[in-house]
Amino acid sequence: MNMHLTELFLQFNTSSEIINFSDFSYFYGQMGAGKSTIARLIDYCLGGDLREAEMTPALQTQFVFASLSLLINKTPLTLERNAHSNQVRARWDFDGQAFGIMIPARVAAGEVLPDSGVEVLSDLIFYLSGKKPPRVRRSKTKEDSELERLSFRDLYWYCYLDQDNMDSSFFNLDDGANYWKKLKSRDVLRFIVGFHQEQVAELEAQLELARADRLKCEAGAAAISEALNSAEITSQAELDDKKKEISSMIAKAEADIDSVRAKKQGLRSPSMESLQEKAQRLAQKKCNLERAIEDIKEMITRDKAHKY
Repeated sequence: MNMHLTELFLQFNTSSEIINFSDFSYFYGQMGAGKSTIARLIDYCLGGDLREAEMTPALQTQFVFASLSLLINKTPLTLERNAHSNQVRARWDFDGQAFGIMIPARVAAGEVLPDSGVEVLSDLIFYLSGKKPPRVRRSKTKEDSELERLSFRDLYWYCYLDQDNMDSSFFNLDDGANYWKKLKSRDVLRFIVGFHQEQVAELEAQLELARADRLKCEAGAAAISEALNSAEITSQAELDDKKKEISSMIAKAEADIDSVRAKKQGLRSPSMESLQEKAQRLAQKKCNLERAIEDIKEMITRDKAHKY
């Protein structure tokens, strides 16, 4: 992924500020001047939280929104986020066409870009970079745990060094570290050192599907077992005997049906068939005579009408 920050625009109640970035940007100043706030506002535009305890007094009272401009694989992207908002307005250009959406910063609420799998801002960043979001096991102790996406911010976490020494506490691996951050940190480190390459992630996804199929098969087997138990069949021999019994019952029923059909056919003597044919002919003649009578009546009616 090739990401390049170009500009940070800050809107306040009475003023605005623009911070331009180059290939290498260096900020210096006195304590409390707001150097760390720049990094926090960048993180805020990328979906992070902006805690009041970490904000300068002016930022707490005057901040309206922040807009971060960046390039992702040479695709211009602008991320605008209002103060205290969980939504980010994203705008980008691709192949000369402009796009714009409102997207959740971190908590997904369904797909926001049709047929893309993009649900949150992290997904959009991976989508524009042409990368699939890395996937890791949700449970760190169960091998059959389902997979979940690793957020861009989980990786971006290590792009801002907020301490002088890189030890276990920096990676949130020490005993006093936040439990959830420790788990996320392990996922990131595994991904970085190659435990979660794209091919491995795809294999894990296939494994997850195989496990789901296995669960379906086990459920089907359990249903069959329950049906056999309700029929008091506990062994293969009993099942074979039951099949033979049912087959015998079916054969007997078919034989009875054939016998009834044969008896019915035997009751139809030649004389009965002759009488049936004669009755059909007489019925046809009757219909013809009735039709002729109706025609004669109609002719008589017309003749009377002509006489008058």
